[in-house]
Amino acid sequence: MGCMGKCLRTAVLASLVIAVLLNLCFFIRPELFGWSRAVILSGSMEPSMSIGDLVIVHREKEYRVGDIVVFDSGGLSVTHRILEKAQEGFVTKGDANNVPDKELLSENHIIGRVAVVIPMVGKAVLFLKNPAGMMLIMMLAIWLIWGGGCGQDG
Repeated sequence: MGCMGKCLRTAVLASLVIAVLLNLCFFIRPELFGWSRAVILSGSMEPSMSIGDLVIVHREKEYRVGDIVVFDSGGLSVTHRILEKAQEGFVTKGDANNVPDKELLSENHIIGRVAVVIPMVGKAVLFLKNPAGMMLIMMLAIWLIWGGGCGQDG
């Protein structure tokens, strides 16, 4: 295998290792130094965010009107925008929804404010979390480590 092939194989392997390690960090400990991540699972925030986008979220000391936040709603992570601050909590709404959410959001249910949106990467994160994705990554890593059988003599 030529130098270019070895460099490419090393780069792909390093990318896989980094992706798996980052995913494991967030999978084992969902929040790390105030940062966490979520995957957009519905179209309620279109066009700002689409199904399959990965959002990087940061826990803030306070939240303001206009902030897009991820919050816990009955065990599900929901991503919506804060419309107004009420004495008892926040009024939230998905950008694509016609009406605000029915219940006020209390600050202790907020996971964090969306800091970064990475289009479509969430689909890969979800795939890596399931057994088929983990198996594929392990098989690809093994194939890359042992050279894939291409261009070897004997």
